[in-house]
Amino acid sequence: MRCEVFLALERKSRDDAAMTSIVRRYRLPLCLLLAVNMSLINFACNRPFYHPDRKIRTLPDVGGIEFEDVFFDTADGTKLHGMLLLAKGETRGAVLHLHGNAANVTGHWPFAGWLPRHGFHVLSFDYRGYGRSAGRVTRAGTIEDAEAALTYLLARPEVNNTPVVVFGQSIGGAIATVLVERHEEDVCGLVMDAAFSSYRRVAAHHVRRSMPLTVLAWWYPFTLNNAFEPVEAISKIENTPKLIIHGDADGVVPVEMAHELFEAAQEPKELWIVPDEYHCSIWNEGGATARERVLAFVESCCSDQTRRDENDVAVESIR
Repeated sequence: MRCEVFLALERKSRDDAAMTSIVRRYRLPLCLLLAVNMSLINFACNRPFYHPDRKIRTLPDVGGIEFEDVFFDTADGTKLHGMLLLAKGETRGAVLHLHGNAANVTGHWPFAGWLPRHGFHVLSFDYRGYGRSAGRVTRAGTIEDAEAALTYLLARPEVNNTPVVVFGQSIGGAIATVLVERHEEDVCGLVMDAAFSSYRRVAAHHVRRSMPLTVLAWWYPFTLNNAFEPVEAISKIENTPKLIIHGDADGVVPVEMAHELFEAAQEPKELWIVPDEYHCSIWNEGGATARERVLAFVESCCSDQTRRDENDVAVESIR
């Protein structure tokens, strides 16, 4: 019996030595494969979510728009930068603009920069880690940033309890759904342009577009958690009108995701699928059709909110 134990231990020792030899022999190739794998995952999956920079592109005063550089703090003390574009003439409402995943606010404000001449204040801001905002971007951080921006906008004297619409583009649309679900009482409308329905599923979409990534990073989307999922958030928004916009040729976010968001959303809701348009490309060359459709929706939301507020005041005075 004792001899058998010694023989077993000897075999195990030889097996361990053989395994150690194999690991040593292939250590460098394995390390290189792991490094390439992680680099590809970072490029293909993390980068599409957040790609900030600090380059200054254009400022609103180029277009004759009166604006202020503003700074405000989030709940965790991160200082954010934004641009408050001031309405011309009589104020009809305000719009909180949540931009896409790349660059910074100096390249995104024009998507909403046409609204001030129609009587709407616009706050377009940078998430943490973007432009002049401090910190490092995270999914949870972007939600805190959006909440801080809404709080700041509502506190501005120019807004003064006027109706507020949230306008989110691409990842900004995903963030916007969570913001409105959490603060539905503070807003009167939600516009989503080229938004995705799920972080995990849009990551999987980008992995599948590349054969090397399909082989090396097929498992990555499964590591993403389901926190702050847009399709879940929009299903919980009860009374706020929603306009979902998407180009049917969008290769960045599949148009099927717009249908998923629309199906999950409660009434009132609108779905505008634009033929032959790519990711946020409806705004190219001035975006006259997009402006007309979005303006009509924003005006409708703000006028409905104003009427509700007036009715509440009237009822309160009768009491």
